Amino acid sequence: MCVAVLLLWLLVVIAISAKHELWRDEVRALSIAMGPNWFWEIPAALKNEGHPVLWYMILRVGFSLFHTPVILKVISICIAFGAAVVFFRYAPFPVWQKTLFLWGMLPLYYYSVMARSYGLSMFLCFLFSSFYNRRKESPVLLACVLFALANTNVHSCILACVLFVLWFCDELLITRGFLNTYRVIILSSAFALVGIGILGSIAISLPTHETVWTEAFALNMSEVLQALWMNMKHPGTHFGDVLPGFTVLQRDVLIWLLIAGLLSQPMAAVSLFVGMVLLGSFFTIGYPGRVYHQGIFIIYCISLYWIVYQKQKTTKPKRTPIHYLHLVHNVSCWAVVSVILSLHVVLSIYQIRVDLLHDMSSSRAFGKFLETHPEYRKAIIMGEPDYLLESLPYYAPNSIYIPREGRFGNWVLFTQANRERLSLSELLGIAREVKNREKRPVLIALGLFDISKYPGCELRYPPNKVFTVSSEGLTRFRAETDKIVEFRSAVLNENYEIYLFHPH
Repeated sequence: MCVAVLLLWLLVVIAISAKHELWRDEVRALSIAMGPNWFWEIPAALKNEGHPVLWYMILRVGFSLFHTPVILKVISICIAFGAAVVFFRYAPFPVWQKTLFLWGMLPLYYYSVMARSYGLSMFLCFLFSSFYNRRKESPVLLACVLFALANTNVHSCILACVLFVLWFCDELLITRGFLNTYRVIILSSAFALVGIGILGSIAISLPTHETVWTEAFALNMSEVLQALWMNMKHPGTHFGDVLPGFTVLQRDVLIWLLIAGLLSQPMAAVSLFVGMVLLGSFFTIGYPGRVYHQGIFIIYCISLYWIVYQKQKTTKPKRTPIHYLHLVHNVSCWAVVSVILSLHVVLSIYQIRVDLLHDMSSSRAFGKFLETHPEYRKAIIMGEPDYLLESLPYYAPNSIYIPREGRFGNWVLFTQANRERLSLSELLGIAREVKNREKRPVLIALGLFDISKYPGCELRYPPNKVFTVSSEGLTRFRAETDKIVEFRSAVLNENYEIYLFHPH
């Protein structure tokens, strides 16, 4: 039965992924991974990306072996399937509960169909849980898992730090009587490996003052402490996407019930509480969390429940306070966790329906248009906003010119190198210069529909970008461009009108 469930899940994921139009954040990672000339230059390419290196290295290896961008979807599905297999094979939960999880929105869609690093986080968290109760036999293997988890994304690095402390405390406070010289050396080596992984992740992920995506550098200690305190009081504040339909107070209660369910193993309960506060504080002062970011917290909860549930199965406490805490754990695991997993199944149905019935991005349609029109196959594409074209390289080989940075490239820089202000007249001037220099057609992709309605306007969009449309610039634009096609069907914001630039 388990094999049948897993194979059916895999077939469904493959079918949805085949229809799924990749969004810019998904393709951006592949573009960055393939940007440097040499493999070891990838960390430098991630400056101001806010991400550690592991996902990019995996993509680079995959593309180097198979030389097709399709590897992005293949790797994402393979990693998610690996996580599903580990979960079904080793998690101590009942089969019905594991099935609920598998068909939820995180493993079925956001961490498999969507090709981002968060599926890798799920896989590594489950590996950590499956190895944890065997950590005495292979501590270095557990350390390697935490090393990799810390280098998956910033959210996982935060939680890897908490899991590391959990492991450290369990070794020193609980199993210290079994320590000898050999084990101290092995544990010291394992802990050092984890520390190196965490420090390396921080070194690569920490942005410089040139970044425009976060204002964390401007924060003082008072604001940081305020964020920590707010997330202690109201832990449900930043988890509305993974716990929708509940008020903040109701989400607070759910999270406190999840923490209470781990009190039979106090260090696990503390780990869940600390991880929740740190992750929520990061969403407050670092970068707001979307559903796939928030979902890491749900995976983290399941991993801790896995560890505690497995330990409880091997102990039979008498009727002591610990026994009643075990009962609280069972109630929380069977009731609270199951409610969340059931809710996620409903949400997965909704999200998959949206993906199957609508375009998530217009990049696939635009790529098909370029392929079926020979006169545009070698055209240079310029976009405004420029980041709307980051998903196009997956579907078309056309060169992309970034006007705000004055360079060719498949991804934009979210730093001060990307000009804050640009006017329509300047965009036309840049298009003229590029066309004269490259001797190729230039197509302008505007994410602003019916631009003639905006004379004399300053249009703003994140992060802090301004696009000015003057009456003079609009007159020039009408005279020097012809609209050839438009794409409006995407449910997200990757829609654009395409204009052919033809200067006099």
